[in-house]
Amino acid sequence: MKFQIEEVFIILIPTKPTNEVIYSLNQGKTWETCLMSDEATSLITDISSDTELQSGIFIAHGSKNQKGVIYSIDFSTVHPTFCTGIDKPGTSDSQYEYWEPTDMRDNECLLGRKTKYVRRKQDANCTNPDSINYLKGLNVENCSCSRSDFECDYCYKLNDNNHHQDDTCVVDPACPDFGIENAPADCTDYYYISQGYRIVPGDSCNYTTGVQLPLPKKVKCPDHYSGGAIIQVTPAWVVVFIVVVIIVGVIIGGWFYAGRNPKFYSFLAKYIPEKYLPDSLDSDRTIYSAVPTFGDDDLQADAQEIENLDDSDAAPN
Repeated sequence: MKFQIEEVFIILIPTKPTNEVIYSLNQGKTWETCLMSDEATSLITDISSDTELQSGIFIAHGSKNQKGVIYSIDFSTVHPTFCTGIDKPGTSDSQYEYWEPTDMRDNECLLGRKTKYVRRKQDANCTNPDSINYLKGLNVENCSCSRSDFECDYCYKLNDNNHHQDDTCVVDPACPDFGIENAPADCTDYYYISQGYRIVPGDSCNYTTGVQLPLPKKVKCPDHYSGGAIIQVTPAWVVVFIVVVIIVGVIIGGWFYAGRNPKFYSFLAKYIPEKYLPDSLDSDRTIYSAVPTFGDDDLQADAQEIENLDDSDAAPN
């Protein structure tokens, strides 16, 4: 039996060849039948409506005699008027009422909270205006946590004591990934150690009141964790400091070495002005100064002058 629920319609279609649909306009209080064809030869495989569930028009997809068929089922004129009294639900002048969902045990706390809705009254002969969000929850109140708000955590199971289960969660010995104390290899900042219980996903119960079963414990990550071994990671500033000290040491050592080794001194002198280099400690090292050069004419004049001086010195008094 396939079904589709809209704001004021419940549609049922058999999963065998049929020519009818069954529907309810009062939330299942009473049921009516609608014929789609004269013969029960159509197999309906799907039924859909608009995404806002407001039009009252349904599309049924199926097959007949090995061919695809589509039926349009129009309930848009069933309720000729819009419902009124949305601002005062539950009163005799309103066609709306409050509704609080419960479970099979009449527990009003579902997933840790009570939610009150406004919906069309069961017998109201009207349809919701397009502007009404009839499923919008009004006041949501979180409940105190109860045992039903908890479940066994990963690698835990309910205790089976002599084939009689109780509400206690114990370690599941068949779990291959169980490692209660191991931090994950990609641990950053914090990780959690399971204590057997966790709150049901989506549950919003107030953990500060009611039942307080032990939740996973928050633990700070080691400096680094890999493969079950803790590795201390050196802070970045320490690494930078060590590198700077090494560079400074190399510079100072090279400076002193240049004062003792002429070849290294000469090598550095190609790139560093000599005033920044140390005084040589090698007494055998001779430093040569550059001799200025002159043009050929100047050399010839100087040579002639020297020759004249030699002649004058050689003449007798």
